[in-house]
Amino acid sequence: MGALIGGFLVLFGLIWTGVMLTVSRGTAHAGGPAIVGTIMHSMTGLGVVILVIGLFLLITGIIRAKAKRQKAMDIFQRGTLTKGTVTFVDKNYGLLVNNKPIFSIVEFTFQDTGGKTYTSRKDNVSSDLVIRDRIAVGSPYALKYLPENPGSNILLLQDPAANQPGASA
Repeated sequence: MGALIGGFLVLFGLIWTGVMLTVSRGTAHAGGPAIVGTIMHSMTGLGVVILVIGLFLLITGIIRAKAKRQKAMDIFQRGTLTKGTVTFVDKNYGLLVNNKPIFSIVEFTFQDTGGKTYTSRKDNVSSDLVIRDRIAVGSPYALKYLPENPGSNILLLQDPAANQPGASA
């Protein structure tokens, strides 16, 4: 999300700065009052500040997304396979597209190889996959976790459309 907001701010900052520089130059060439030029330079500075903030958010967002993706791949490759039980499912109304939630919240419990029970919650599970996989309270589900840190886990969701003949990836 930070990368998306950062990208928007970078674009907005570039456009704002460009427009203010153009207006500032036009005012100076037309022989406008000095106060207008000063205001335009201040507004240009605001655009540069927005641009810098956007670059910061964009870079940190990309770094976080890459780290999150790497962690998920590490869990998928090295993790211990087990079965868990879904204890809670609901729509996540934190992000809406066309006034509909695109993510669901899935909470589940599982036991590690030592028999200790853990509870985990995923707030950003695709609502389409939750519906297609018929994830419901009480249903068993496959997951992987890191033996050294069972709190680091992933649900193994399968897209039913990907297994059908003629479906494209």
